[in-house]
Amino acid sequence: MSVAERVLQEYAWREGHLNAPDVDPLALEELVYAVAAECRSEIGFPIHSLLNNQTPEARWCIYSLFLAILENTPCSKPRLRMSTPPRKGQYYDGWAEWSAESTRAAFNAQPSGVTKSEGSNA
Repeated sequence: MSVAERVLQEYAWREGHLNAPDVDPLALEELVYAVAAECRSEIGFPIHSLLNNQTPEARWCIYSLFLAILENTPCSKPRLRMSTPPRKGQYYDGWAEWSAESTRAAFNAQPSGVTKSEGSNA
């Protein structure tokens, strides 16, 4: 699957839950796992039963909150859901990933027409 197709599928998944009267607890669980993975954390207990016991309004609020957090977390590819709980240490090198994304973001923030060496002397 191409990156563009994956991005479109992820956004369709997101919009479907935002517009639904009730958010599926499994979809909410996938979103919570994705936020935990972005934070390089793990969730050491099953959260499905906690989410199942919430009202539809509470699930929608939790979903929109975690979605806002995830969408505002800088990453190179959109990560909007994760079907398995994250585990600490599952990332090869989180600092290297952060450094690469930070460097890429700084380079992309350079004004057009200015080379990297010109931008550092300004």
